[in-house]
Formats: sequence, C-alpha cells, structure tokens
Amino acid sequence: MMKSNELRHSASTVVEAEVSRIQAELLRRFAGAGGAMARADSFAALFPAAPFNHVEEALYRLWQEGIAESHCLGDGMLAYYFPSH
Repeated sequence: MMKSNELRHSASTVVEAEVSRIQAELLRRFAGAGGAMARADSFAALFPAAPFNHVEEALYRLWQEGIAESHCLGDGMLAYYFPSH
C-alpha cells in the first residue's frame, strides 16, 4: 500500500503531465497562427476529458511565459489571447 506522501507525489505527477500536454496542444493550435482569443472555459471545451482547472493552469503558464496575453472582459471574466508572432 502506498503511503499518503507517495500518493500525493503520484497525483501531482499525473496533474503536471496533463497540464504540460494541454499546454503543448494549445501551443500547437494557437501560438503559431495567433489571433485566437477566448475565455478559459471556451478553450477547455477543446479538452472535454481534462478537468477545467488543468486547462486554466496551462493557460496561466502560457501567460507567465509571455506566449499568451490575458485580458479582463467587461463582465469581469478573464480571457486569454494568442497574438500573432
């Protein structure tokens, strides 16, 4: 039986792999062409099997890396934009 620390580490490794996979797919689909802007939930629709928070984390990391921009919409919701490079 795994200990709780081993379970947590295993779970975090799975989450990290999923977030990295989503990041790579977002890059493949949007970073090259640019011009795509949507709310996180719209991007999440592209990954129906992934938990929303994993997609949100992938978008956040792309924003941190300067690949995507974030904009606050009039309704207060955050949208992510992939500019043309």
